[in-house]
Amino acid sequence: MSNPLLLEEQQINAQLSNGFIWLRFAAQLEKPYCEWRCQQVRERARPVGYSVIFIFLLYSIVDYLLFPLELSRITIGIRLLMICPGIAFIVWASYRQWSEPVFINVYTAVYLWSVLGVAIMIMLSHLQRVWMPYDGLILLLMGGYFLLGLPFRHVVAASWLLIPVYVVCESFTEFPPQVVQFNVFFLVTANLIGTVGVYLMEHSHRLLYLNKRLLEIAKKKAEEDSEAKSKFVAMASHDLRQPLHAMHLLVENLESEVPEAQLPIVKRVKESVRQLNQLMRSVLDISKINFGIVKVSRSHFSLSGLCFQIYREYEGECQERNIRLINQFDADLWVYCDSVLVERMIRNLVVNAIDHSGASQISIVAKAAGAVVEVAVVDNGRGIVEKDQQLIFEEFQQSGADKGIKKGMGLGLAIVKQFADILGVQLQLVSQEGSGCRFILRIAAGVAPDHSDQAAGGNKVTQSAKASAQGKKRQVVVIDDNTAAVQSLAEVLRNWGYEVSYFCSPQETLESTLAAPDLLISDYHLQAELSGIELIQALRDKFNREIPAILMTADTELAETQTPLAAMSIAPKPVMPAQLRLLVSDRLS
Repeated sequence: MSNPLLLEEQQINAQLSNGFIWLRFAAQLEKPYCEWRCQQVRERARPVGYSVIFIFLLYSIVDYLLFPLELSRITIGIRLLMICPGIAFIVWASYRQWSEPVFINVYTAVYLWSVLGVAIMIMLSHLQRVWMPYDGLILLLMGGYFLLGLPFRHVVAASWLLIPVYVVCESFTEFPPQVVQFNVFFLVTANLIGTVGVYLMEHSHRLLYLNKRLLEIAKKKAEEDSEAKSKFVAMASHDLRQPLHAMHLLVENLESEVPEAQLPIVKRVKESVRQLNQLMRSVLDISKINFGIVKVSRSHFSLSGLCFQIYREYEGECQERNIRLINQFDADLWVYCDSVLVERMIRNLVVNAIDHSGASQISIVAKAAGAVVEVAVVDNGRGIVEKDQQLIFEEFQQSGADKGIKKGMGLGLAIVKQFADILGVQLQLVSQEGSGCRFILRIAAGVAPDHSDQAAGGNKVTQSAKASAQGKKRQVVVIDDNTAAVQSLAEVLRNWGYEVSYFCSPQETLESTLAAPDLLISDYHLQAELSGIELIQALRDKFNREIPAILMTADTELAETQTPLAAMSIAPKPVMPAQLRLLVSDRLS
């Protein structure tokens, strides 16, 4: 099926190429143009109508003051009982949903009616030998051409009809023929000027319509293109995250099963998967930025909790690389911003320091500073020379690349800079060559929620914690319709010391005879009637317990916008094993 927008664009371009000297478009364009013009005329009729009524009321006062009493009564009557009601009728009609030809024809008829009224007033004044110039006709003539906005053919026909009406009316008077001829000459001259002017005006009006339609088509095409790009990024994100998630789990299982002699190889594979994951996230993030589809959702959240989560996630990796990771932040720092984008910025800064700084020590530092909270990632690495300090925030640029120090694609800091610009967060780099780097983010301070029962809740001992204290293995149920992924995840959890049962469908899970587990881990998209969230709620209802849960999804849009159930965490795939371990530990505690 052909694209309607493309077809209309082709028709408009063809019309522009062919021109429209006869003030007619091709049939497929003429009708929508006439409807658009009619709407313009309706809107114009209201201020013009009110102005004309006011002017005729003013002229009525002038008639009363200047004309003989008998004549003024007649002229005032014509103004107030003939012309003003016609104008008021058009104003009223402009609010009705009449069809385009009906409204335009009625408007033209009222214009002629008003012309006739003015011509009759001139005739009556001349019959009583009172001088009333034909200026009123000129006023109506010019008003028809340039104020009413009527179509060219309508206004020209009506205005030229004004001349014989005037001549007929003057024939009943004893007005000198030479003066009538002189006046007719000026009316004809005014009509010629008006005809040319209104032709040029309608031609410009039609050209404006075509260009306006082209602009609207371009806007719609851009919106459709943006929507298509959004869908592409979402699909690419989903389809890439699933296999990467499975790869992380497989490598984690492999590391615990291979002989010690082969561990270095597995560690290199693990590092390659980690880098691939980081590259994929960077490419998808920069694509969202370039396509203009980054959505900002601001809320008050704990920056301290976010920093601690990132610290725990990368602590093990830093130990493996002989890097000391330090957390230096107050326990109760809250900010008002987009938690997802702030997390990505801090995470990118930490990964950048781990991969590129050559540091032996990295610190995540956060402190209150008046109306903002400053969070900084500080390293004692090689630093960045001054000439490169702005360059590194550009896409595909890396400091030290000319010295052979190159890793990744140079997108991490570019993403941090662009997210900071989108959020209005100040980003600062303090560095000297050989003295390490300090990347500082200044985020608007937030307000902590008032949970009076938080302290009491924190002291409660859950059933799973009691089970752990008694040395009993905690029970975890995993649900995912991807057989390879669910088996790999189950094996990883068993290696961590949990008792695991896994299922490939919601129905299987609900019909199982297992006792209430300590933790539920479910994928969101299960290719079934129930989503992961609905399944978690159904299992809670079945066991009449608020079982802690983790919802895993490759849909980043869902991960960013979905409001989680109570005691449930949302983990966007691919989930790094260290991150998963922290999530499981947090949910079970």
